[in-house]
Amino acid sequence: MEIKELKEKIQELIKKNDKDYKEVIKRRWDFLYKKLDEVKEIETLEHLKKQAGDKFLKAYLLYKSISRANYQPEHLNLTNFKNVDKYLEAIDKDVELVKQEFEEKELRQEKLKEIEEKTNMKKEGHLLSELVRVKMENYQIKPKQL
Repeated sequence: MEIKELKEKIQELIKKNDKDYKEVIKRRWDFLYKKLDEVKEIETLEHLKKQAGDKFLKAYLLYKSISRANYQPEHLNLTNFKNVDKYLEAIDKDVELVKQEFEEKELRQEKLKEIEEKTNMKKEGHLLSELVRVKMENYQIKPKQL
């Protein structure tokens, strides 16, 4: 995945869920901004690569590999980012997981709203029948007269 595409994907997720900021788990929100910053760092290092070579980029990728391996050498072979594409792919997978969480949250909210609407309809129906019963009592109408 290209840097520009990944940045747009993350920014779109942030914008889409901006209105629900207080409802969104703050931890996930911060995570998205962190991933956006990481993509911007890669973008900056890519520009710097043209002037100073790729030593800074390689050092950054090595650091991120070690960091993702939780500083455990035995896990380093799983997170060895030899090139930018592999690192961007890892970020994309992280963002996809958050996107999936947001989509599941939206689906749950829609279902809850649907259940709430059905419940309100039942309540309204009950209130209407109660109102009819009270009116019938007030006018001393027996159910058979209707």
